[in-house]
Amino acid sequence: ADVLSCCIYEKDTNKEALIAWIWPSLTDSHRELVESQVTFDSTKKICTRAPDGWLYATTISPEATDDQTLVACATIIIAKDYHPVKYHTLCDVIGQQYQTDFDATGPLNILMACLVRNKFKKEWDPSSMQAPEEDIPPLKELWQATGIETILAFTAVALRRRVVVIASDDAHVAQLTRAVAHLDPTGIDYDRMYPMMPEASYDQLPAGAYVLGTTNANIQSRAELYDVLVDVSNSSVTVNPNVEDDFALGKLHKEIATSAMALAQDEGATDSQLQQLLLERTQGVLDNLQALGDNGTIARDAITSRKMAASTQRFLLNLAAARGWLAE
Repeated sequence: ADVLSCCIYEKDTNKEALIAWIWPSLTDSHRELVESQVTFDSTKKICTRAPDGWLYATTISPEATDDQTLVACATIIIAKDYHPVKYHTLCDVIGQQYQTDFDATGPLNILMACLVRNKFKKEWDPSSMQAPEEDIPPLKELWQATGIETILAFTAVALRRRVVVIASDDAHVAQLTRAVAHLDPTGIDYDRMYPMMPEASYDQLPAGAYVLGTTNANIQSRAELYDVLVDVSNSSVTVNPNVEDDFALGKLHKEIATSAMALAQDEGATDSQLQQLLLERTQGVLDNLQALGDNGTIARDAITSRKMAASTQRFLLNLAAARGWLAE
């Protein structure tokens, strides 16, 4: 099953928190994550990386009960796959059942029904839910906020590099981290996405590509964590000086950036249309690049022998290497 663990986390009037129910178990690392990330804010739906998967949480404020000491209940699901709509909805269904009598029998029955049938009445039916890749993030907002320099983040994602996104609050970070991950629609990979990862866990980031989201502006001083820094709060995009040669912009980049900015500033355009534009432009570059190769492999001189700007040549070499097409 994709669900690894489920638990109910309660807070009382003394501001003490207790994990009241667990299925089937909770590892120490998962417990630490629950205790550090779940804030009992009923306006927030939490989605963050967890060991072996993702942690999802929603919070409700219990209606009047005999136990007036209970002020909030959070339902947490830890699952292997990335699907916020599916798991936040399941958290809500379980949480609402739990607050009817604060007995774990109801939540357990719902969870078992969901795991066995992959459906629970009309309240939870994943087959009718939008898949994560179909849920288009606020791409227009991203391009509007960071302008033409957003092309640097596009380049970083296409080249499978490290990107850090800074925004003002958790919800904004989660949305804009997804938006950056969608800049290259040909290779959306949620396994590389780390929205709101605790700073204490940064040493667990992979050595290769990722998109890390945070509200901590001080991360700018941690240059070892990023190749490109997207600071939405300050409308800026910064390239790590150690890799700036890989981010020199050529005609290819400027054409994509100009088209994307025009669409982002068009009030009548949608995020879906902007993603489609990025998909078509990126796929066109990839198709032309693959045409230089043979049997999925591209010789270095097939790129370097062609007349083009040095910045474009370097980008295409890096792009071929990132896709595993460049001959050794």
